This record gives sequence, structure tokens and C-alpha cells, in this order.
Amino acid sequence: MPIDTQKVRSALEVLGEDRYGFFLSGWFNNLSADLYISSRHSNRYAELYKHTTFIQDDLWNIQTIVFRLEWHKGLYAKNQLSDGIWMAFAGCDINTFYIEMRSILDYAAKIIREISDKPGQVRNGSFEQLSNWTNNPKSHDKLGKELVSLIQYCSWFEEIKNIRDGLVHQGNRPLVFIDKKEILFQVYKGLLQSIRIPEIMFNENVVNFERYAGLYLAYLIDYLEKLSEIAYKKLNLKKSPVNARSYNLGVEIVRSWINNLLVSNKNL
Repeated sequence: MPIDTQKVRSALEVLGEDRYGFFLSGWFNNLSADLYISSRHSNRYAELYKHTTFIQDDLWNIQTIVFRLEWHKGLYAKNQLSDGIWMAFAGCDINTFYIEMRSILDYAAKIIREISDKPGQVRNGSFEQLSNWTNNPKSHDKLGKELVSLIQYCSWFEEIKNIRDGLVHQGNRPLVFIDKKEILFQVYKGLLQSIRIPEIMFNENVVNFERYAGLYLAYLIDYLEKLSEIAYKKLNLKKSPVNARSYNLGVEIVRSWINNLLVSNKNL
């Protein structure tokens, strides 16, 4: 599936820097802040706010993982980590990356349910179950056309889901390769390779994780922005004039990885 540059560039717009450091801003952070303000007077808003905080916790974990990977890569380049320790540390972080990505989308599914046209008739399940349910035309009246389109907009979900499920349930494993300049990996099911996306490959068999994570984090950020914008409309929620910002050392790395993805594919 070709890289969607519109989604990638959209994510870059909410990754910024000020005198306090690097931050994530945008519709999603504002939604969480505004739901918090309104949650004092509404159980529905309190429930929605809870799910946004769970997503923020997972985003924080991913940003921390990204920072730690870059930090460990620097130590490895200076021969302060052995090959084995680098491979073990990075492999563990990559495995967790998939788990956190999938977790965020499952929380997003709960938000979608709460803001749907008929929330009482929408099953309270995973993003996968919600996505599969949209294949049934009867779901469209309950969700509303805008949310059906939003669910289908997450066309990249299948890739993350399949790899995460393979790692968690099927004994698949991430293998990190020995390279002191880039984070290189592949996910194996036995001897079979799981990832083949030309734009993010180091070679025909090995994946550049920095491009890979940059791509899917950009897609995730873009998706949360679209979801949040719809949520404001569905809830008729008043937007605060102050733009909320979430600071994390990993934001700088995420932004650089997304930029490097675009630079490495100049034709995009």
C-alpha cells in the first residue's frame, strides 16, 4: 500500500517546539482538556475523558520507547552496549510498540461508540470488531455515516493488527539487526518475513524501524485528529481558546523520524 503523504504531513502540523521543549498539540489534546472541564457536569463526558487519558498514557509510552531506542542506539554506536544487549533491548521496545499502537485504537473504538448516533446499539468491543461490523450495512444507521467513513479511513489498521497478533498470540518475533547507524529489524513468523513496504525498507529483506515507526505514528496522530474533530461536532462541545500541549522528550525523535521518512522518499 503506497504511503499516504497527506496523512504524514498532517501529523507533522501538530508536532511543535517552544521554549519548554517539543510537544504534541492539535484536536486530540484539546478534546481531552475540554472533556475534563465538562466532565464535572456529565457522566458521558467523564467516560469519554477517561478514554482520552488512556490514549494519552499509551502515546506517552510510545514516545518514551522512541526516545529510549534513540538513546540506546547512541550508546551502541559508542560501543557502550554489546551487540546482544542492543538487539535484546531494541527487540523488546519494538514488540511493545505494536502492543501500545493496538491498545490506542481499541480505546479509540470506545470513543467512537460513545459519540455514535445510537451508542446503546453499538457493541462495546475492540477496534477490530468495530471495523468488521461496518461491513454490515445495518451498522451504518447506528454509527452514523461520518463515523463509518472514519473507521474505514483507518486503512492501515490491518497491518498493525496482524503483526501485533502474531507477536502476542502466535509466537512471532522481532529480530533486530546489527547496525550502528540505523534501527533495522524484521518480524518473523518462522522463516517468513511479515513486513514488505518498499518505501521504508533498508533492503529487500530488512526494515528501517525509524521510517516504519515514523510512518505509522504519523498515521495514528492523523487518525486521532480526525476522530477528535468529529467528536467536537457530535458532542456539540465548545472548544477552549487555549491550545493544549503534551510535552515528551520522544516528540523530537518522532518528528525527526517522520521528516526523515519524507526526505528518504523525495518523490512523495
